[in-house]
Amino acid sequence: MRSRQALSGWLIALLLAGACDGRNQQRGKTTPSQDGGHHHEHIAPHGGAVVVLGDEAFHLEIVHDPAVGRVTLYVLDGHLEDFIRLPATGIATSIALGETNRALVLTPVAQSATGETIGDTSQFGGEADWLKSTPELSGLISSIEVRGQQFTNVAFRIKADATANLKSNQ
Repeated sequence: MRSRQALSGWLIALLLAGACDGRNQQRGKTTPSQDGGHHHEHIAPHGGAVVVLGDEAFHLEIVHDPAVGRVTLYVLDGHLEDFIRLPATGIATSIALGETNRALVLTPVAQSATGETIGDTSQFGGEADWLKSTPELSGLISSIEVRGQQFTNVAFRIKADATANLKSNQ
């Protein structure tokens, strides 16, 4: 009886893991996410770099548009499917440009189509002329709170030709 229960448990786990992979692969562009021994694909809805927060509870997608010198951050759930609104008034980042670090505050972006407002939005952005100088960026978000969970020292890297995935410290 116990072996039958154990086998049933393993089959359910395999089916759930396959469902996660299948759902993400059907949508097209995927970004690999690695968390210890766990590996599966995630889709970056805006083609940006995906950053895992905690144990895949949440994700950040960071998009860099060097043509206009803009960085946009989106806060998403654990499957990169639903946006998560934050009351934050800004998200402080430190972006490395060569040997120097530059501060950039990403401010809330209102979206009338979704009803998101300043103080209740999942999108944050910032512009600076110095963001036009390179298609690749790396940086650090010193602190971000998502649904009562505090994440600190969240590193990110945006490559010119591909997205990168990094995991935050808690």
